[in-house]
Amino acid sequence: MVSRKENQESVSDISRDLGISRSHLYRLEEKYLEDPSMEDKERTGRPRKVKVQMERRIVREIRQNPSNPSTNVTREVNQGLPQENQISTSTTKRIAYRNSLFAYRACRKPFLTAKHIRDRLEFAKTYQTKNLRFWRHVLFAD
Repeated sequence: MVSRKENQESVSDISRDLGISRSHLYRLEEKYLEDPSMEDKERTGRPRKVKVQMERRIVREIRQNPSNPSTNVTREVNQGLPQENQISTSTTKRIAYRNSLFAYRACRKPFLTAKHIRDRLEFAKTYQTKNLRFWRHVLFAD
């Protein structure tokens, strides 16, 4: 943008080519003149309670034992921390979501009984000698 402006191109032309509004280009120019590196300034607001190291620790705890509930992860993370540095369960969940770690309920299915196993074996023995022509006319359905 700066080089194009130095080459006497109009702001409207630059705006149209880049697909950015003219007012936004003017703000970017002001930001560039103020600080050529154009780094974001520190923003106001409440400082984050959880530092980067703590977030990595929480993610590591979750990945080590994914079936561990968030209350247990929070308890393990808070162990040995002073009261003012301890985090809540909702903070643990928020950090997990931010790192694409979502809660899933384990799938439950019934185990095979001795009768099921016997019936399957009997079926296999009965039909093991059937040829491909026979199986073409069989429809399997749940």
